[in-house]
Amino acid sequence: MYPPRFNERYGDCRVCIPSTDGATVRNRLVLDAYRPMPKQRPELPNPELSKIRRLIEQASIVAGEGAGSAHISRDTRGRVTSIDYTNTRINFAYAGTTENIHKIMVEDLLHRSTLTFTQRPGSKSWAVTDQSGTMRGTWNGEALVTGSGFYAFKTATKENAEGLWQVHRPDTGASCYGLRFLKNGSVLTYRTENRLLNARRSDGSEIKCDYNANNFLSRITESKDGETRRSWTRLSSGRWSEEKTGNLYALHLGKWGEPHLLRVPSRNSDSTSSVDRIYHARVDKNSDNLVTKVQLPASIGGGTRIFEYEGAAVRRIVDTDSTGKKSKEIYSLEKTNDWKSVTVKSDGSFNYETVDGKLGHWQPDGKIIEHNADGTLCSITFHDGSNRFFGYDNHKRITSITDTKMVMGGSRIEQWVGDGNTLESVPQKPWRDERSSILVIKNGNYFYRDLDGRSRVAKVDDLLLKNLDSSQLHRARLELETIGKASGLNMARFRSYLDHFEKRCAEAHRQGMKAPNALQIVQTYNNLSALLQTPRKPYFHPSYCRQLAMETLGNLAYPKEHINQGVGNLTCNITTGEKFMAWRYPEKYANLVKQIAHTGEYRPGRGEPVIRPVRQTISPGPNQRGWDADRDLARDKRNGASKIVQATGIASIRAGYRGGDPQFGTREILAATRKLTGHWMPYFTEGHLPSARELLYLKSQGEFPIGVVTRSGNHVQTIFDVRERYLAGQRRNVIDVLLNDSHGINHIPGWISLEALHRRQRERPEPRPKSVPHIPPLPRRRTTG
Repeated sequence: MYPPRFNERYGDCRVCIPSTDGATVRNRLVLDAYRPMPKQRPELPNPELSKIRRLIEQASIVAGEGAGSAHISRDTRGRVTSIDYTNTRINFAYAGTTENIHKIMVEDLLHRSTLTFTQRPGSKSWAVTDQSGTMRGTWNGEALVTGSGFYAFKTATKENAEGLWQVHRPDTGASCYGLRFLKNGSVLTYRTENRLLNARRSDGSEIKCDYNANNFLSRITESKDGETRRSWTRLSSGRWSEEKTGNLYALHLGKWGEPHLLRVPSRNSDSTSSVDRIYHARVDKNSDNLVTKVQLPASIGGGTRIFEYEGAAVRRIVDTDSTGKKSKEIYSLEKTNDWKSVTVKSDGSFNYETVDGKLGHWQPDGKIIEHNADGTLCSITFHDGSNRFFGYDNHKRITSITDTKMVMGGSRIEQWVGDGNTLESVPQKPWRDERSSILVIKNGNYFYRDLDGRSRVAKVDDLLLKNLDSSQLHRARLELETIGKASGLNMARFRSYLDHFEKRCAEAHRQGMKAPNALQIVQTYNNLSALLQTPRKPYFHPSYCRQLAMETLGNLAYPKEHINQGVGNLTCNITTGEKFMAWRYPEKYANLVKQIAHTGEYRPGRGEPVIRPVRQTISPGPNQRGWDADRDLARDKRNGASKIVQATGIASIRAGYRGGDPQFGTREILAATRKLTGHWMPYFTEGHLPSARELLYLKSQGEFPIGVVTRSGNHVQTIFDVRERYLAGQRRNVIDVLLNDSHGINHIPGWISLEALHRRQRERPEPRPKSVPHIPPLPRRRTTG
């Protein structure tokens, strides 16, 4: 019996059972109930499973992944009891108060079937039964679930004699493939052929291995934070060449297959350059095997770290920039400082000891890790100044945690203070923020339980995320409201638009959808403020610019309701791109309207061609003059902001467009949207009937809104959401889509079933009746009575 496998893309549960004749069948049994197994005797905690569980929690391949579309349930002890996917639910039962799993039940909600794995007492054998209690097979192995929801299986077979664990992510159920955990915190990931795929460490660095058609290792790439730092290619001679410098290296595989590269020294040099571990930067050494130079990564500005010695002791440490000039002196033996001793390691990092007994480790990427004299973790500091500080009492219990994060315009400090058992936010937030059962691990992350008893992790690398300070968002909105009030706008409606705009962005984020972040919202407000402050000679009159500012904000707050093609306009095609732009990139939407209103042309970005729509296509017409949302939306009238965006999008593909049918197909819609936003819009082309699996997967990735071709290619509309409903008596769950039209609010379909969407895609428009000449009626003969 194999453990449950999940399709990596859609999360579809596939449980396979070998039958007696060797064939493989899929479980399609009806889920009514399952026979509960008798209670087992309490078991002691398994130290091996506990060790693997801690390694998985600490590994960056696991701790770096966040929860996605799955829902995780826990009991009062914080143990994971179930993981709910779109069509699958996995239930876990434990032995007594331990974390040893003795029963796993996999439910296929789509086909309403189930399988139950029950561990036999005192062995690693599991009985596999269906809901009727019928024996379906056996499986030999071990299973575990971590506190963050990652679950793993290890099959006890000869093929898995080395003990690889099959780890699955909690958000999608995708397999992390075979893993090995090294003592230094590295996690090695292997393919089914037992070839190394990548190696990751807790500091975020990663090694990726590529193989050629003959399954030989051909390329190694080193990256960190998504940025490629170095790469090596295998030559025919067997040596490895670094692509940037051309230096030659010899490859050495470690005990578990992890790669190590050693620089091949030149004959006429008294120094060598090597990579002691492939995870670090290039290191130069002198003839005494002392590190003299370390190449700093580009993520912290590049440059070189130079070590100077006096005998075998370090005399000075200096960082230089990419030009070779002195930029910063880290340590000098002649000057008074707080360091008693410095020791340089072969990988380019160095350790130091302070006068008060603290031990520090300074890495080439600028990360500084300090421990107290008693061995407890004291602080983690990054190259930009962000840091995390831990405070302890005499019993080594956590009494305070302080996070300092560098944001635009300064720094932001968050602090939690307590008695060693529970920490509370200081100063207090509008909501209660308490953290208990805190467990600090060596990379700076710490696990804790919130008020609801759920286990969470606070990752130290989140301090490097350049999020916006909330005070800046408040200042940008306050400035926009001040300018809007001075411009004579209807501030009650203006503020309601602002509130709904921020609310729909926050709601989309909570649902896991891709939506504007705080920085995009601030840029949107700044562009609207600039739109209200017209230049000396604007392209449009200042009064119309004020009207455009109100209409633009209304379109961004209500993209589904306010944006339409308007009666008599054949622009349903580009209207879908406008909805996508307003929903995902409001700052670019407001910037486009601002540039057109001020100059009559749009510059998408540096190096992009200027778009100059014809004036008659963007000037206000009878429907745009004095446009009012309460009155004109129901009349299917297009506002001036939508007219500008649609005309500019068409002009980006059809230069000189003067109105009428732009003859836009799906290809032109995607090209125009990308020119306006710089991103591709998801689209279902003509003849493609989206399946439930595709829609649910796209929702798990947050890819809405999505364009769809309807009426056999004669119309296009926009899908904003998808949902799954259970109806009694139905064999499958019902899938609904939130379909939006390109006309006014009276034409919005709303939630319709997936079958109704397919009918709408296949339907053909009724042929237009031929024109009949008008014959005036004969005059009636007047009668007299």
